[in-house]
Amino acid sequence: MPILSMSAGRVTAVWGQAWFRQPDGSLKAVRVGDELTTGQQVLTDQKGIVEIMPAALSPRILQYIQSANEVDRSIKAIESREPEFEPASGLNASGSGSLLPGLRVERIDESLQPTRFTQAVAPVRPAASAPDVFLAQTPRGSGEDAAAPMASGGLPDPTVGPDKGAVLPPADGSLPDVGRATQLFNLSLSEGDVAGRVGPVVGAVKQVQIDLTLVDAADNLALVAPSTPLYASNGSPLVWVSDGQGGLKAFAADALNGTPVLEAHWLSATGEIAVTLNAGLSHANPLAQDVLSLDLALRSSAPDAKDVALVQLSVQDGGPAQAHDLIAAASRLDESSIKGSLLDGATFGLDGFGGVHQVMVGAQTHLADPTLPNMTVQTQHGGALTINVLTGDYSYVPPEDVRDFTLDPVRVTLLDGDGDAVDISLDLVINHPVWVDSTPGFDLMNGHRGTDVFRWHLGEAHLPSSAMVNSVDMVKGFELGSPRFQGADVLDLRDLLQGEHAAGGGDALSHYLAVETLPTMSTVLHISSTGRFDGEHPQPELQDHAIILSGVNLRAGLGLGASASSSEVINALLKQGNLLVDP
Repeated sequence: MPILSMSAGRVTAVWGQAWFRQPDGSLKAVRVGDELTTGQQVLTDQKGIVEIMPAALSPRILQYIQSANEVDRSIKAIESREPEFEPASGLNASGSGSLLPGLRVERIDESLQPTRFTQAVAPVRPAASAPDVFLAQTPRGSGEDAAAPMASGGLPDPTVGPDKGAVLPPADGSLPDVGRATQLFNLSLSEGDVAGRVGPVVGAVKQVQIDLTLVDAADNLALVAPSTPLYASNGSPLVWVSDGQGGLKAFAADALNGTPVLEAHWLSATGEIAVTLNAGLSHANPLAQDVLSLDLALRSSAPDAKDVALVQLSVQDGGPAQAHDLIAAASRLDESSIKGSLLDGATFGLDGFGGVHQVMVGAQTHLADPTLPNMTVQTQHGGALTINVLTGDYSYVPPEDVRDFTLDPVRVTLLDGDGDAVDISLDLVINHPVWVDSTPGFDLMNGHRGTDVFRWHLGEAHLPSSAMVNSVDMVKGFELGSPRFQGADVLDLRDLLQGEHAAGGGDALSHYLAVETLPTMSTVLHISSTGRFDGEHPQPELQDHAIILSGVNLRAGLGLGASASSSEVINALLKQGNLLVDP
């Protein structure tokens, strides 16, 4: 007895006898509609055959398959001449005299006489052209006593010849739906195919090829919107709109003038159905969290037309594409709170960011209220963390009475547009800097243990030609490194410099700062507070302030070569956090 190892799917046909083994070891007969799992053992007799299809088949497609199997079984039963299957009204032809109720079904005679395809009403294409031939349903065994086909009004049908009942095509050259098989296709799309794209999204395109051999007037075919209700990731229902060329576009109801969420195009010239996913769909239905299935039917506009093709479309949920933990240093660099974005820790797919679900501080969980934009929680060390649940922005006010470099961790659950969750950790490092301010005239500014912020103010810069002198300061004990995590120091020039922006980088800031390394391994920052320097070397007549970093070689301390430009030194200071200028 053969033993089969099956792949996952639904049984669509069984020939002979077959059984599958249940978890308790017993055997159960395999029937059409049974669900089989991957690797499940099926036992059959010597001639047994089990046909399965993927479990994602929709009921509509399964109905097509089961109907075809039912017809085949009925024909075989009729040919067996069993009276339970064959009789119609009255005595049947088997000689058994059975009067059992029944439906008379006969096999269609598939013979035809090509010579009958001539008439004066309209030109007829050659009989060898298969798409133009269709057959009359003449019962097997009919003879002279068989009733002649009748037209409307009880008169003999003039389009049916006496030889086997071949039927001439209608004058317009179209073909009836009778006998045409519906073409079935499966098509899968994933929101991950287009996740993370920036700007106008051009979605991933998938297509299927329709066989047009038995299809006449393909231009008259059009896709029919599925009956399955669909929603965009934000919960807005989708509205299906014809594209005027036999295709469909699905727009979110709250963005009817925007980019369609889903497009299905009918390309009649090539016989292709092309489907494009441009945005995320809502997979919030608990019964279909990961995959949404819908049917796209292709048919003509004629009344009661049969589907030419049926595409079962499956859309895989994208979910948050990436998540990583965040570290934020809670140093009060001239700010009452430290600000950031939780979205820096996660990358969302087509569904987009859906909001903050909850914040966990130690063993305590704080649920977000969707009716309120902000939530504030107290951290383990007494800090105040405020989060905008709609945008993911946060601000943190560290406590005053905690020693430097204390870790204040929280965990946050973020949601995407249709409710998929991802957890990230936000580690807040507390650091209390010491402010050291300059004064007019020469200043000797000494650093302390921990982070020192050396700050200069507007009005302390003077050109050499002015009556003011000693426009220079010296800093001792300046430490390079990360001010937020290693207790290193900061040069705060935000008030001293005018019109500068960190966004311009070292190239733009080199008009304000020129870096000179002295033979004593100290460093001089030549300053033009209005950005008048031109080139790598400062012009003395344009310099209005200078800062000497005693005993500090910035180029060496930043890992740069001795010939590194001022622009490179400035960029390294900005990246490490040792230099503050306006954003």
